[in-house]
Amino acid sequence: MPIYNNHFKFRSPFDFSPHQYDIGRPWFSNRKLEDNFFLLKVYQIELAEYDELYDYQLKFYLKTNLGKEETFFNHVHDIVSL
Repeated sequence: MPIYNNHFKFRSPFDFSPHQYDIGRPWFSNRKLEDNFFLLKVYQIELAEYDELYDYQLKFYLKTNLGKEETFFNHVHDIVSL
């Protein structure tokens, strides 16, 4: 089974009250499409919430990737600047 380097926190399956910044669908979310789900979340929220979304997802990423904030920033920057 392949291991994916998840940059973003997905909602749990069948969780109908997820955190507002979790990404994914209520049922099955293909984690290979995490960048697409992140962009979908960006399009769904207001501009004033972007910092909160970034901070929330960064905290999740840093739990398993200590000291890799620049890597996370570069990944997000690459996604949103296409």
